[in-house]
Amino acid sequence: MMKSFVLERALILERLGGDEEIFAMMVDLFLQDAESVAISFASALLQGCSATVMREAHTVKGLLATFSDDDGAAAA
Repeated sequence: MMKSFVLERALILERLGGDEEIFAMMVDLFLQDAESVAISFASALLQGCSATVMREAHTVKGLLATFSDDDGAAAA
């Protein structure tokens, strides 16, 4: 079973030089991307399109890695 998403806020802010504005923009973009990826992933599963499922899983991996969720990225 997949665990909850872990947001390492302090680590991310450190990487961003403490820039809260960039952090907020990244979170907004993540939420937008996650929604569209989830829709595409679900559609691909229903259609049995394994190539799209694999592509979207890779996208999820990248999104999670951006936010330092190493366990989530590994699971994806």
